[in-house]
Amino acid sequence: MACLLAAVFSVVPAAGQSNTSNAAPVITNPGDKTFEQGETIAAFGITVTDADADTVAVTLSGQPSGLSYTNDQVQGTVADDAAAQAYTVTITADDGVNTAVTATFTITVTEPAPSSSNAPP
Repeated sequence: MACLLAAVFSVVPAAGQSNTSNAAPVITNPGDKTFEQGETIAAFGITVTDADADTVAVTLSGQPSGLSYTNDQVQGTVADDAAAQAYTVTITADDGVNTAVTATFTITVTEPAPSSSNAPP
C-alpha cells in the first residue's frame, strides 16, 4: 500500500516586515547645470527616496574635477583645468534589496567670460 504525504507551508513575514514586495528607490533628477571653470558652485541636493524606508547608498560618478558628493549635496569649486565640455553625471541608488537604480544629468563646464579689465583701452 503506497502512502502519500502532503504538507502545506505558509510563509509568514518576520516581525516588523510585510508580505508585500519591496519597492526600489526613486531618484529625483536635479536637472542639468552649467558652471564656469574655477567657479565655486552653490551646493545642490540629490534627492533619493525609498517607500520601504530601506537605507539607501547613493553614489555619484562622472562629475567634473573639483566637485564632490557629500551629505546628499553636490558641492565644491570646478577645477580651473576641468575640460570645457558636457559631463554626463550618473546617480546610483542601491537599497541592498532591489537592483540598483540610476539617473543621469548633465553638468556643462564653460570657459570663463573674458574679464573686462583685460580689454584694451
